[in-house]
Amino acid sequence: MTDAPAPPGLDDGLAAVRALLGPDGADVEPTGWEPSTGLLRLRLALDSAECAECVVPRPMLDAVLLDALRAHAPSVRLLELDDPRDDDAAPE
Repeated sequence: MTDAPAPPGLDDGLAAVRALLGPDGADVEPTGWEPSTGLLRLRLALDSAECAECVVPRPMLDAVLLDALRAHAPSVRLLELDDPRDDDAAPE
Protein backbone atom coordinates (compact mmCIF):
# COMPACT_ATOMS: atom_id res chain seq x y z
CA MET A 1 0.00 0.00 0.00
CA THR A 2 1.04 3.64 -0.11
CA ASP A 3 2.94 5.35 2.68
CA ALA A 4 -0.26 6.92 4.03
CA PRO A 5 -1.63 5.19 7.13
CA ALA A 6 -4.54 2.86 6.44
CA PRO A 7 -7.97 4.33 7.08
CA PRO A 8 -9.50 3.56 10.49
CA GLY A 9 -11.59 0.39 10.39
CA LEU A 10 -9.94 -0.98 7.25
CA ASP A 11 -8.93 -4.27 8.88
CA ASP A 12 -12.51 -4.91 10.00
CA GLY A 13 -13.80 -3.94 6.56
CA LEU A 14 -11.37 -6.31 4.87
CA ALA A 15 -12.42 -9.09 7.26
CA ALA A 16 -16.06 -8.53 6.24
CA VAL A 17 -15.12 -8.61 2.55
CA ARG A 18 -13.08 -11.77 3.02
CA ALA A 19 -16.04 -13.44 4.75
CA LEU A 20 -18.10 -12.72 1.62
CA LEU A 21 -15.48 -13.84 -0.88
CA GLY A 22 -13.86 -16.69 1.06
CA PRO A 23 -16.42 -19.40 0.25
CA ASP A 24 -15.62 -18.89 -3.46
CA GLY A 25 -11.86 -19.08 -2.81
CA ALA A 26 -11.29 -15.39 -3.52
CA ASP A 27 -9.45 -12.80 -1.44
CA VAL A 28 -8.56 -9.11 -1.67
CA GLU A 29 -5.30 -7.32 -1.00
CA PRO A 30 -5.07 -3.55 -0.48
CA THR A 31 -2.58 -1.99 -2.89
CA GLY A 32 -3.09 1.72 -2.36
CA TRP A 33 -4.81 4.35 -0.25
CA GLU A 34 -5.29 8.02 -1.06
CA PRO A 35 -6.65 9.77 2.04
CA SER A 36 -7.26 13.05 0.20
CA THR A 37 -9.81 11.44 -2.15
CA GLY A 38 -10.87 8.43 -0.07
CA LEU A 39 -9.74 6.10 -2.86
CA LEU A 40 -8.84 2.56 -1.82
CA ARG A 41 -7.16 0.30 -4.36
CA LEU A 42 -7.62 -3.44 -4.03
CA ARG A 43 -6.38 -6.46 -5.95
CA LEU A 44 -8.72 -9.43 -6.26
CA ALA A 45 -6.83 -12.69 -5.70
CA LEU A 46 -8.33 -15.78 -7.30
CA ASP A 47 -5.44 -18.20 -6.70
CA SER A 48 -7.57 -20.46 -4.49
CA ALA A 49 -10.77 -20.13 -6.51
CA GLU A 50 -11.75 -23.35 -8.26
CA CYS A 51 -14.01 -21.33 -10.57
CA ALA A 52 -12.99 -17.70 -11.08
CA GLU A 53 -16.22 -17.03 -12.96
CA CYS A 54 -18.21 -18.27 -9.93
CA VAL A 55 -16.98 -15.34 -7.82
CA VAL A 56 -19.43 -12.43 -7.65
CA PRO A 57 -19.59 -10.78 -11.12
CA ARG A 58 -17.59 -7.59 -11.51
CA PRO A 59 -20.40 -4.99 -11.69
CA MET A 60 -22.00 -6.34 -8.52
CA LEU A 61 -18.65 -6.97 -6.82
CA ASP A 62 -17.62 -3.30 -6.89
CA ALA A 63 -20.80 -2.23 -5.09
CA VAL A 64 -20.69 -5.10 -2.57
CA LEU A 65 -17.04 -4.42 -1.69
CA LEU A 66 -17.53 -0.68 -1.31
CA ASP A 67 -20.61 -1.14 0.89
CA ALA A 68 -18.88 -3.71 3.12
CA LEU A 69 -15.74 -1.59 3.48
CA ARG A 70 -17.62 1.66 4.15
CA ALA A 71 -19.62 0.01 6.93
CA HIS A 72 -16.34 -0.32 8.88
CA ALA A 73 -14.10 2.33 7.28
CA PRO A 74 -16.34 5.30 6.35
CA SER A 75 -13.39 7.32 5.06
CA VAL A 76 -13.26 4.92 2.08
CA ARG A 77 -15.35 6.77 -0.50
CA LEU A 78 -14.10 5.26 -3.76
CA LEU A 79 -12.86 1.84 -4.76
CA GLU A 80 -10.57 0.80 -7.58
CA LEU A 81 -10.44 -2.97 -8.05
CA ASP A 82 -7.75 -4.81 -9.99
CA ASP A 83 -9.70 -7.89 -11.12
CA PRO A 84 -7.68 -10.48 -13.06
CA ARG A 85 -10.86 -11.58 -14.83
CA ASP A 86 -10.82 -8.25 -16.66
CA ASP A 87 -7.55 -9.29 -18.32
CA ASP A 88 -9.10 -12.58 -19.44
CA ALA A 89 -11.90 -10.74 -21.22
CA ALA A 90 -9.55 -8.49 -23.19
CA PRO A 91 -9.37 -9.25 -26.94
CA GLU A 92 -6.12 -10.71 -28.20
